[in-house]
Parts: sequence; structure tokens; C-alpha cells
Amino acid sequence: MSRTLVSTSVLLTIGCSPGPDAVPVSAESAPVAVEVPTLSLVASEASVVITVDVHFARPTATLGPRMAELVLHAEGPVTYERGDALAALTAAGKQLVAQPRDGGDVRLAMFATTNTATLDSGPLARITFRRAGPGPVTFRLLPRVPMFAPSESAVGLHLGEAIVVGMP
Repeated sequence: MSRTLVSTSVLLTIGCSPGPDAVPVSAESAPVAVEVPTLSLVASEASVVITVDVHFARPTATLGPRMAELVLHAEGPVTYERGDALAALTAAGKQLVAQPRDGGDVRLAMFATTNTATLDSGPLARITFRRAGPGPVTFRLLPRVPMFAPSESAVGLHLGEAIVVGMP
């Protein structure tokens, strides 16, 4: 069985769907402007594999970040497997370095050594975990300062709600 969970309605504001079975977003969702930069999570579970996508929404008239450093926290029976760059990151010519840390944290560094292009709205990264046992798993982005460079691009940054996977 495969399930997709979306953190808050923030995904609707960027008008993209993480996959064909995502709820409540459909592929026809129209982009809606956001007032502040927003990061949100979308999680999918299939058998023992859980993927967590990090999405970014940027107000159109604001400066976008040239790089980002985020910390994704996983609380529950999972182990980190890998991180992959997604469309908004690759479109800006950036790379993703995902580093597992103690306590269920995964550091996500998004940058380029060859350009200063800014990140636009869309999916940034997919982090894959493997279930290590039964029970719920909570994923959340931890607030760290600074999260974006230049720091002005993070003014008013909103982090979406945590997602719980594995609840009946």
C-alpha cells in the first residue's frame, strides 16, 4: 500500500504535485502567490520505504536564496538511505549534499560552486528512509539560523507543519 501525506496546505500554494497519488493536491492545481518564503514537506510510504520531499515556495517579488542549509529531523523507527536533488534545485544548477547526523537529523546543504543563481519555487530535495520497525514516524524541518544565503532571502520564512507517517 502506498500513501502520500502533505504538510498543511502550503503545497497548494506552489501549484505542484509530488506524484500521481498525492492528496489533496492534483496536477491541475493552479499556482497561488505566497506572501512569505515557505518550506514544506510531502511524505510517501510504500512498503518499508518512506520518501520525504522538501518543497520551497517563494514570493514572486522577492530575492531567492542562492544556497540553503536545512535540517530534516526524523523521529521514529527509520534509517536514512539517500538524498536526491529535485527539479527546483537542478534547474538552478545546484547540488544536494545530504548528511545523516545523530538523533535522527539529516543535514541538507544545497549549493553550487559554479554559479550564484537563485532558487525558485518547487521541489528541492527527496530524502529516502527505510523503516526499521513498526510505529509512527514524525518528520519536521528544524529552525536553524541562517537557513538561506543571502540571509535577506529568508526574511519571514515559514516552516510547514510536521508530518506523521505510519498512523492507522
